[in-house]
Amino acid sequence: MRRVLPWLSPLLASALPCQCFVAGGGSTLSLTPTTPWYSGDDEGLSAPLPLGFAFPMAGAASATWSHVVVDANGVLYLTNGGPAVGTPLFGAQNGVDDFRGDAGDSPRIAPLWADLWAGAGWSITANASVPGQFRVTWNNVEDVGSSSSMFSLSATLFATGEVEFAYTPTTSLYPYGYIGVAIGNGVGTGIESPDDLIGGGDSGTLGLLYGEYFNDPDEPEFSGKRIGITPNGTGGFTAIATCAPAAHTSYGAGCYTYQEAREALYQLFPNVAQSFAALPAGSSIQFTIAGPGSYLVSNGGGSFVPPSFGAVVLPLSDDDQEDVTPSIPFPHANGTSYAVLSVCSNGFVSMAPSGVNPNGTGGSVSRLLDAPAPSFRSQRDYNPAPAASGKVKVEEIPIGGAPTLVVTWDGVFLYNTTTPETFQFQLNLITGQVTIVWQLMTAVTPPTSRPLLVGLAQGNSFDPGPIVLATDLPQLTSPDVELLPLSLSAAPAPVIAPSTTVTFTIGNIPEFLPGSGVHLATLFFSVGTLPGVDLGFLGAPGCEAYIASLDLNLAVPLSATPVASTTLTFDNLSFAPGDVVYAQAIALFDPAFPLANGENAFGLTVSNGVRSRTDTF
Repeated sequence: MRRVLPWLSPLLASALPCQCFVAGGGSTLSLTPTTPWYSGDDEGLSAPLPLGFAFPMAGAASATWSHVVVDANGVLYLTNGGPAVGTPLFGAQNGVDDFRGDAGDSPRIAPLWADLWAGAGWSITANASVPGQFRVTWNNVEDVGSSSSMFSLSATLFATGEVEFAYTPTTSLYPYGYIGVAIGNGVGTGIESPDDLIGGGDSGTLGLLYGEYFNDPDEPEFSGKRIGITPNGTGGFTAIATCAPAAHTSYGAGCYTYQEAREALYQLFPNVAQSFAALPAGSSIQFTIAGPGSYLVSNGGGSFVPPSFGAVVLPLSDDDQEDVTPSIPFPHANGTSYAVLSVCSNGFVSMAPSGVNPNGTGGSVSRLLDAPAPSFRSQRDYNPAPAASGKVKVEEIPIGGAPTLVVTWDGVFLYNTTTPETFQFQLNLITGQVTIVWQLMTAVTPPTSRPLLVGLAQGNSFDPGPIVLATDLPQLTSPDVELLPLSLSAAPAPVIAPSTTVTFTIGNIPEFLPGSGVHLATLFFSVGTLPGVDLGFLGAPGCEAYIASLDLNLAVPLSATPVASTTLTFDNLSFAPGDVVYAQAIALFDPAFPLANGENAFGLTVSNGVRSRTDTF
């Protein structure tokens, strides 16, 4: 194991301590009554107090805030020197609506937004003596109706945008209270549900995160704890309870998530006139397996084989499917051999039993792309149910010396017409080659449009765009190209009783050079966090920094796979209970060989952040 403790000791001196509640100190505030009939001790607001730093809040009306207004009822309002806007009396009576406020209302930070009363020795103090921190403490307050339960609470704002709430033990809460952070200004919709801030809530992209706590025979969940609320990097907030078991928490997201579909292939003919002109009698296309997940699609190569007297007529009605079991499982390019296929009356053969692929009606690009199972299609709205209509027939015959499953639409009517069309699928049960042959396509325009979709569905593909069969073949399809974001995780929890060796695992590391088999990453630690700073200025747009400084670098061994790991020992010599450190991984690649999205000129990707909080349990 690499010795890193001498580096950590001085760095962690500035990490957040975690004795569950520390007396706030600082100056006692004077509150101005908000009504003529209540004292400032009960319903009062402070003057705007300078924080001493710019407090960032993503998505708020202002990017940063310089002042705070303190409310006797356990909430802070952020301003830029002016008075607070949107300050209800008697605490938060309306839950989420009070956090949202109205348009123009100030952001609010609430360690316990309730109807608080002044207890014996009551005071509110503000302490800005630690650079980059501003702590407000409500000392010896009582919740209305529970005079026997006096407690204290605090809210600390950090220059990073983090907030930490702390509470002395209390036995009751009456009748309710709210905890959380919101950017105000009417954020959200008003139907947002409360989150479990003790269990680790996250508001996603919404600048509103709150918890709701009711009177209970037992002490409130927050009693004797701290709650840290951190910008999550996507415009919202995430919460974590401290003075709780040691834990790692992931926040933010790595770069990049990128997918490019080349598997699906299709042409949509919007009407019979176009399909008749493009698919004369005897025309065909073939799908030949060319590698894992890949087909070579080419024109020609097939001839129509009239159904024999022994062909089985499938009992298909309108928009219907029937299962077919070939003598040999059909081999697909995706590596799976399918023992049961299904035939849809509307012109496609699916690699799954009936009911998995929706029947659909006419040719639909969205249904092809969203298909949950692979299929081959000459899809149009057909109806073999009328007595006069031709039928869909299945038989297994040798073609080119190989057993072949042949599925023929033998003069099947277009829906709501007496107009027949004839075509067939030939599925080679040895090679997996599929041939579609068109024998009779109509030029008779039906009463309504009958689009025809010809192509290959691979199951939940992205749209690669249409092709023109006559001019764009041959074409080689390939599996979806997928670039997953660099990821970072840590385990086990950093318990310092007396020590724990934690493994930090980095996943989805790109190759440094294509085909080299070399994956290069490194890991940085910091005692500070960031709300997500885009690294476009370095040439890595879409990648965000989540740590405030590069305080410690742990080298990660070169890996022959996209996964690598390194370890760090957390012990009680270098860490105290409640110390918090932040980690983020970086992976490098040669920018001369761009990633799939082609947007990164620097040759660097980054992971999500991991917040590690130590404790003795």
